Amino acid sequence: MAGIDPGYRILDLRDFASGAIAEKIQHFIVLGLHRLFRKVLLGRLFGMLHIIGDLAQTVVQLFQHADQMAAYFFIIAHGISSMSVYSGPAPVRMLRDILLYFRMFCRRIAARCFSRSIVSSLMQNAINALLDSANQILLGKQRQVRLAVCCLLARGHLLIEDIPGVGKTTLAHTLAKLFGLDYQRIQFTSDLLPADMIGASVFDAKNQQFTFHPGPIFNQMVLADEINRSSPKAQSALLEAMEEHQVTVDGKTYPLPEPFFVIATQNPSHQIGTFPLPESQLDRFLMRIELGYPDSASERLLLTGQSRHRLIDTLTVKLPPEQLQLIQKEVLQVHASNALLDYCQAIIRFTRESAAYPTGLSPRAGLALLTAAKAWAYMDGRDAVIPEDMQAVLAPVAGHRIRSGNVETEAVVAPILSQVAV
Repeated sequence: MAGIDPGYRILDLRDFASGAIAEKIQHFIVLGLHRLFRKVLLGRLFGMLHIIGDLAQTVVQLFQHADQMAAYFFIIAHGISSMSVYSGPAPVRMLRDILLYFRMFCRRIAARCFSRSIVSSLMQNAINALLDSANQILLGKQRQVRLAVCCLLARGHLLIEDIPGVGKTTLAHTLAKLFGLDYQRIQFTSDLLPADMIGASVFDAKNQQFTFHPGPIFNQMVLADEINRSSPKAQSALLEAMEEHQVTVDGKTYPLPEPFFVIATQNPSHQIGTFPLPESQLDRFLMRIELGYPDSASERLLLTGQSRHRLIDTLTVKLPPEQLQLIQKEVLQVHASNALLDYCQAIIRFTRESAAYPTGLSPRAGLALLTAAKAWAYMDGRDAVIPEDMQAVLAPVAGHRIRSGNVETEAVVAPILSQVAV
């Protein structure tokens, strides 16, 4: 019998849609598994072990190619089905039963891979393309860009604190373009009123009734620029919008568009004309990041390159809102083991019991930390959270919640990373 054509050992999941996969499955079953079962029936055990060894090597390679792994398990499960009708010597029947159990395992693996690898591999490519495009606009800020995207995938809001002119507004505008979101900038000033953001009911003399006119908050991405330059009254107008994704005017509730994402920028608190954000509003932000000065090479490219605003105009949508919402749902399905939850609770408990922190992390902060870690794992192409994911997002998620004074965020969380056992 002729050997198996190597071309049939490399499968593309797109074949499932075109119908070509049927021929490949048939070829694999007839020429592959039939040879294996013949060797078993003829007692050629060494030949069988050689084939099993080759299969094990193939499985190892499959785990390096998750997209094709689902197709292979699908083929194996269907091939083993032909053994269920065989009745022969006891050793062979035992092998048949083992293979049938393995078939159940393969079907479960195939279903898991199809549900995640087919959809998520496409999403993963889109996320990587989005990150590459954003990094061409904000040079030398790969980690900050990745954290900002992670925050959005986790359905959180982002606070950027830094001096003027380092790219805070540019980052917000870039993300809005790449995600295809309706974008509106609100410049916070000392005389800003809540109605300037939310909207107001205006009396219509013709219809003899009040008509609500939505404010700029009714957009998918809102940039609250220099939020700490407005009064606490104006700042508090964002609380309901950020937490409930809705606003209430004159006793009537109006839902905000989905997805809804607030990026707020604030100047350092020591600068003139700033009003510190209260703890209740700081807690509404999933992450807080700083951009900082660019490195020498990146700054040289900024000085010699094109205007960032012109480059933003050339950007195309990489992840439309519909796909973004699908990813946000998938992020919630990322698995967190009991050991990982123990580590998360240990971090929370340490902040509450340590004298280094005036207040510990709240339950809402714990949920934010876990969700951000899931989004970080998803961006890495994994469907389970590992401790490194939680450590990667700990500073931006927990720093502004437990920081006291002008201490650097990394220094605030350093005792947690060094003293809490994994």
